Order: sequence, then C-alpha cells, then structure tokens
Amino acid sequence: GFGYQILGFGSGSAGASPAVVNWLVVAGGGASMISPGIPSSGGGGGAGGYRASGYGPSPLQGSSQELDPGDFTITVGGGGASSPGLDGPAADGNDSTFAGATTITSTAGGHGGGGPAPIAKGGDGGSGGGGSGYGAYAGGDGNDPPTSPPQGNNGGRGGGYNPWGGAGGGGMGGTGTTIPTSHNQAGGAGGPGVPNTITGSDVTYAAGGHGQPGGPNSDGANNTGNGADAGPQSAANSGGPGVVVVRFPADAAGFVSVAPGTNTVSTLGPGEVVARFTVSGTLTLG
Repeated sequence: GFGYQILGFGSGSAGASPAVVNWLVVAGGGASMISPGIPSSGGGGGAGGYRASGYGPSPLQGSSQELDPGDFTITVGGGGASSPGLDGPAADGNDSTFAGATTITSTAGGHGGGGPAPIAKGGDGGSGGGGSGYGAYAGGDGNDPPTSPPQGNNGGRGGGYNPWGGAGGGGMGGTGTTIPTSHNQAGGAGGPGVPNTITGSDVTYAAGGHGQPGGPNSDGANNTGNGADAGPQSAANSGGPGVVVVRFPADAAGFVSVAPGTNTVSTLGPGEVVARFTVSGTLTLG
C-alpha cells in the first residue's frame, strides 16, 4: 500500500527576539550631617550619578543596547544614611547598575560636609557633596570616576565666616552653589536635576541638596537619586534612593518580566514596554 505523511501546522507563537532597548540608571544620592555652628553650616548631599541612553537632554545621552533573550541583573542603589551625630561623616549613596549587553554603572552621590576637618569636605561621587561653611571647605568632585557623557557635577565650596553658609551639592544639571567668603551668607542651592521621559512621565532626576542655614530641609525624594538637604543643628537628612528603567520596543510585549514584584512592567500608548526597578532584582526577556 501507499503510505501517507500528514503534515500538522501549529499555531503557536515564536519566542522572544533580540530587542534594542533604551535605559536610565540613577544611583542613590548622598546624605547630609548634623553640623555644629551657630547656625548650622552643613553642605547639601550630592546627587547620585545619572546615565541614560535617551528621553533626556541630548548632550547626556549614551548608546542604546541590544539584548538577547535571557536574564539581566539590576542593582538599585539606596540613598546615603544621615549622620547620627556631630562626629559624622554622613554616608555617600550607593551605586546603581544595569548588567545588560554591557554593564552600565552610575556612581553614588557624595555626602555633604559638616563641621570642621576632617569631615568638612564634601564627598566625591556621581555628583559631589557640598562643602561645609565652617571653614570654606571644598565640595566633592563629581563625575568620579569619569564617564562619557559625564554622570554628574562638583559640589560647591562652603563660606568661611559666621554664619558660615554651607554649599549646595552637585546635580546632574549643574554644580552646587559656592558660598562667597563674606559675612551673612545663607546656604547654597544644590545643582539642578534633569528631566527624563523614559517612563512616559516627565520626571526630574539627580538634583543636589541645599546647604544650611536657610532653604529647604528634607530627605532626597524616593527613586530620583536626589541629594539630601543639609539639616539644622539638631537634624540631618538621607539621600534619595536611585532607580533603573529599561524601555523595550512594542514587539517585546508579553516577553518582559521583572522580579521581585515590587518592580513593575507597564505598556505605553505606542505599545512600548517599560520595566521600572525601585529595588534590586532581575529583568527577563523571554
């Protein structure tokens, strides 16, 4: 007899394909410390390093990445912890990383200086912390270690006379304000942050903290990488935690997941997929 081969035609879909993604990696901001002096003279914390491939200011854009299906480790840097007492120093923030096709690391923001040496200079980092006004101390260096485009800016130099204005911490949009060496100077403003719309919303990231006396007095905002404002004599503030965002094209829909569940996956109007990490975890394409 004659044999017959019956061919079956499946209707299943193919797996995930390689995807070209844009990304945003922001490190944790630096903290401020309790500072002696009448009034307080602390510098603001430096912003966490800011690195992005798109959706923000064009001079600050790196390159997108092509990801093959697989798992990718994400680290979200926490904000620096405030100084528990006059002896300090306050803590720098913590680095954030996206271990994609190549690893992108944004460096922690430097802590704000406070009081006399050896804790008076602002810390180095993504952006530098502001220097104490207790003796015209220097701010920390930003873009340390250097990246291209740069990931931050320097903190400002503190004043030098009572009432000893503390300098602003550096931000991604500019250096922290340096305080003139003259009497009756308030604390300096932090360097501004920069906008980015990678999540579909216009959010400003990586602003430096304000120095004392005067001005705002708050922790860095959550998942912005902002530096802490310097506090009055009896208080200090913590830096803002960082964030990592990866944006996929529409054809990756249904193939992107994140762990743990604190992190989120959302779909934008054009169908593009946004994975947003507020805590460290794993990004999966597949």
